[in-house]
Amino acid sequence: FSQPVDPKPVAHLRSRDNSSLSSSLQGKVKDEMHPKKNVPYKFPPVSLLRAASKTGSGNSSSDLEKTARHLEETLETFGVHVKVTDFSCGPSVTRFELQPEQGVKVSKILSLSDDIKLNLAAADIRIEAPIPGKMAVGIEVPNKTSTSVSFRELVDHADFRNFQSNLAFAVGKDIGGKAVYTDI
Repeated sequence: FSQPVDPKPVAHLRSRDNSSLSSSLQGKVKDEMHPKKNVPYKFPPVSLLRAASKTGSGNSSSDLEKTARHLEETLETFGVHVKVTDFSCGPSVTRFELQPEQGVKVSKILSLSDDIKLNLAAADIRIEAPIPGKMAVGIEVPNKTSTSVSFRELVDHADFRNFQSNLAFAVGKDIGGKAVYTDI
């Protein structure tokens, strides 16, 4: 039922004239060996990258304010008086900055991490006490929906275009949602 395979190549493929193909390849190799001089490199346009899809709306400002008030109330029930002074929403985590009242020990807030997690119905939280460079305690709570960070969004930014080095590298976004760039 099977036909034997002829081990010899087909005659018409062997007899093809490759002289025109060979000369065009040689010309191309010559051009690549001797590139044009003084032609500045032009970066490819950002439009080649796919635009970010806005499928996840992220957390709205009103939701974040509601969570901040709930966080204040939760700590108030345990006798810890704090005020949420600021919050910064990143792609997957929101950090709430708490200003404790005079006399409130930071260790008291740290000891309540499980109770805070329970009352916020969060999978996990992280307490940063104190936030470096600030007189505040940070509580990082995972967002209900994470938003993706597209490469186009990072490189199509003025900070990236105006970066000091020609070897800039887009790392991603920090917890505050600010794009992070570095030099390779």
